[in-house]
Amino acid sequence: MNFKGAIVLNDSHEFGVPELFKAILNQFTENPIKLAMWLIEDIDLSQLNPQLIQANSPFKESDSILAGSGVLISIEPQNLEKVIQLLTTEDYLYHEILHLEVEVNGLVQFAAYDHFEAILFGMSSRH
Repeated sequence: MNFKGAIVLNDSHEFGVPELFKAILNQFTENPIKLAMWLIEDIDLSQLNPQLIQANSPFKESDSILAGSGVLISIEPQNLEKVIQLLTTEDYLYHEILHLEVEVNGLVQFAAYDHFEAILFGMSSRH
């Protein structure tokens, strides 16, 4: 990723979280992506073949320990649009997903915590 930084959102949700999420994933259309998410409530992700994970991030670069159990989804170029559509059209990003991390080529490229209150991109999620 060419840019590095962090964003702190306000409570208005006018920021366009779905658009940001789409833009991040679309940066890596040629690469396998691993998406780890920690959910508030169970949502039906069965069509994405999720793997259950615990509170610790599954990514070796991340030392995050997050609330609850999570899921890990492998995203390939052929299922990228399905992932984006499911997670952005159901408003899951605002209400059901508490934390998420995106790993590409062994590096955490994007991380969002506490309903996208804190966002890190283009760098390790360590902070």
